[in-house]
Amino acid sequence: MRHRKAGRKFGRNSAHRDAMFRNMTTSLLKHGTIKTTLAKAKELRRHVEPVITIARKHVWANYAADAQALSDLLPSLEGLFADASDAQRNAYAAVVKSQAQVNKRFPSGLGALVKSMKDLGATEDQLSIVNTARTAQMARFHALSQAESVVMESAVLDDLFDNLGEEFASRNGGYTRIVKAGHREGDNAPMAYIALVRNNAESDVEVTDAAATLELAYSNVFDKQYR
Repeated sequence: MRHRKAGRKFGRNSAHRDAMFRNMTTSLLKHGTIKTTLAKAKELRRHVEPVITIARKHVWANYAADAQALSDLLPSLEGLFADASDAQRNAYAAVVKSQAQVNKRFPSGLGALVKSMKDLGATEDQLSIVNTARTAQMARFHALSQAESVVMESAVLDDLFDNLGEEFASRNGGYTRIVKAGHREGDNAPMAYIALVRNNAESDVEVTDAAATLELAYSNVFDKQYR
């Protein structure tokens, strides 16, 4: 049986191959277009498209309502913690402080806040709001962790979830496009541009123009890096 036979090997061991595709995925998400061999471009799709799918399913817009409900609830909990123990008040204060500092993130310490609220007899509605926010927080954190194992730069990861994910939110797959680019001098390997399909650009002309502009700007950096 042909178990574990999927994918091209490119004459590299698994660690080298994984590192190469992590770097290529990061470059593609960062620049929008890269030039590489046709075989690598086709294989790169298997790595970059699942990451974009994760991002578009976990864009901040999907969690904004839960975060806003939590933000609206926190001031009303001050009375609940008025006669609480020092540890319970500290748990509440930590969440309030974290809430004021985060941007497109849930505050830390929600687990301790839920425990304190249960001990103090919070209502079911109050607990439901905090528990919903905590569940959403864990789901988004898991998605970020999955993408972080593939995307090597934190700035690119933030852009993926903040911008690219929302851009592709209504697109069910097909996030990349491959345009053949002749053959490489020396070994005659078939070359290609692989580009993100931005703003529903479907024509080869748009992708080719973007790729040509990028190649001019970066002066064959990608040819040297992915040779």
